[in-house]
Amino acid sequence: MKNDAITVNSVNSPAEDLFVQLFCETFGPDKAEKLYIQYPFADIYGHQRFIDFALLSGTDKIAIEIDGESYHNPNKVSENKYIDDLLKQNSLAYLDTPIDAADYEIIDLFNWQTEVQNMISQLEFVRMVDVQSETVERYIREGKIVPDLAVPISENRFFNYFREDTVKVYAEQYGWDLITQSNIKSKFMEFVSKMDMSFSYKPVLLKEMMRHADENGCVALEDIVDYFKEYYEGRAAAGLVVEKPSSIFAKGGYSDKDVEKNILANPFKRFADMRFFQRCKDVTVVRFNPWIFKKLTTDDFKQIHKICDKKLEEYYARFK
Repeated sequence: MKNDAITVNSVNSPAEDLFVQLFCETFGPDKAEKLYIQYPFADIYGHQRFIDFALLSGTDKIAIEIDGESYHNPNKVSENKYIDDLLKQNSLAYLDTPIDAADYEIIDLFNWQTEVQNMISQLEFVRMVDVQSETVERYIREGKIVPDLAVPISENRFFNYFREDTVKVYAEQYGWDLITQSNIKSKFMEFVSKMDMSFSYKPVLLKEMMRHADENGCVALEDIVDYFKEYYEGRAAAGLVVEKPSSIFAKGGYSDKDVEKNILANPFKRFADMRFFQRCKDVTVVRFNPWIFKKLTTDDFKQIHKICDKKLEEYYARFK
C-alpha cells in the first residue's frame, strides 16, 4: 500500500489542532515528521478508511483517534455512524498485514476529552506560574503537587490535568507568581534582565527573534537556524571561542536539523515554558507571545539588545 498520507501542517478540527500542538510541545516538532493525518488503511472488508492520526516510528505504529464525544458517543451520533466507527476500530485491532494496520496500539482520546475540557494541562500549569517545567515535574514526582486528573498514555507516562483553583492554591503555597496578561511583559523583561546562562544560546535567540519578527511577532525557524549558524561559524572564523566543548557548535559537523533541535530544546523551551514564546500552528514558525509583543516599545527593543550584548560579553569572558 502506497503511503500517500499528508503530514500535520494542516488539520481538520480544533481538537486535532490541539493534539498537534500538544504533541509538538511534548515530544518536539521534529517528531511531527513521523505523524500523519488521515492516514489510509483497509478495513476487514477491504474498504479504504482513514485514521485521524498515525504515528509511524520504525516498527512501531500507533493509531490515534481524536475528534471527541460529539463525533463518537453512541448517544450523540446515529446508530449507523456508531456501528461504522466500531467497524473501523475493530478493523485496526484485528488486521495483521504489513502496512495497513499491523500491530497498531489504539489510543482513544474521546473517552476523557469531555472530562478535561474545563481543566488545565500540566503544560498550561507551567505557563501560569513563574517557575520552570522541571520544577513542576519534580514536585509532581515527589507528591508535592497532586493532579486532579491523571490520564495514562503508557505504563509510566500520564497527561496531568488540574482545576484552575488547584493551580492557584499551589502557587500561593510555594510562593510562585501567577503570570497574567497584565504582568507578562514585566515578567518577560525581568527574565531577560536576569537571564541565567549555561550556554550562550538565550541572547542569540533573542537577538534573532527581534531582528526577524514580522508585524505579528512571528519568526520562521529556518531564519533562526541560519542566524545561529552564522553567529557561531562567524566566531570560529574569527578565531574566537565558539562555545563549550559539549556544544554542537563547538564540535561542528552538524546539520540544519541538528541546529533546529538544539534551539527548540535549549533555549526556546525556556522561553516557551514561561509563555514568553510560542509555537505556531505551522510547526515551522515560532512567535513572541502576542500579549508581550504588542506592548514592546522601541526603547524596550534597544534595552533587550543591550542586555543580550552584555550577557554574551560576560559569558565569553569566562573562557579568558
